[in-house]
Amino acid sequence: MSLKYKLLLFLKRNNKRLIFCINQLIYKNNNLVVFFPKSGRSKAFGGVPYRYRKKIKIIYCGQNNYVEIHEPRNIKSLNILFLGNNNRVIIKEDINIIKNMSIYCGDSSFISIGKMFSVNEILISTQRTSGYKITIGNDCLFSRGLVIRNGDGHTIFDEKTKEVLNRPENVEIGNHVWVAESVKILKGSRIPDNCVVGAGSIVTKKFDEPNCILAGIPAKVIRTGINWSRAGTEKFEKYKDSFIIK
Repeated sequence: MSLKYKLLLFLKRNNKRLIFCINQLIYKNNNLVVFFPKSGRSKAFGGVPYRYRKKIKIIYCGQNNYVEIHEPRNIKSLNILFLGNNNRVIIKEDINIIKNMSIYCGDSSFISIGKMFSVNEILISTQRTSGYKITIGNDCLFSRGLVIRNGDGHTIFDEKTKEVLNRPENVEIGNHVWVAESVKILKGSRIPDNCVVGAGSIVTKKFDEPNCILAGIPAKVIRTGINWSRAGTEKFEKYKDSFIIK
């Protein structure tokens, strides 16, 4: 048994908090996980608590990466892959449910997911990009089969000038956004507050007007002046006077 594993075994038996720090900060090139339990009484530095290690997988292929996770109410599978260096991933508190979420980071990326988030299945990728952001606001409801990317992964360029034609761009999703099944949200997209994105749509540009339905390939505004609720239709109609419109 190597000296490293003897040390880790000793620390595991004596101080679980310390093993997180040693394992991540020394042996994983300054990569760091900060986990905030629901109780709010303490932080677990350097790794995910043992009871979540089958549900939350974090793989590092670089250094100086940072993950901040506030304990979700319900989590099935979260996988984060750091392919490069100096990335930040923040998953804020009061997450409703994460069933199957994968996050791939390139270099110097920033990914932020707001409060009260729900998702069935999604891939969020800043792979092969450097210095760009993907931000998701509060109270968003995402379906399954979704993809959010801030780059194309490969380069398209002008044959004569060699000018790059498809540079990566930030992606911004506002508060209280409902994204239906099999939607792709690509580089340069902006979805304002209180919007709905129809199933199978591909969002490719910036939208500025809130309270809209976006749908199509590429997505466009098909209706304005709307809002939405997590409640089913019958429940909403029965209690609609008590629902607060944000």
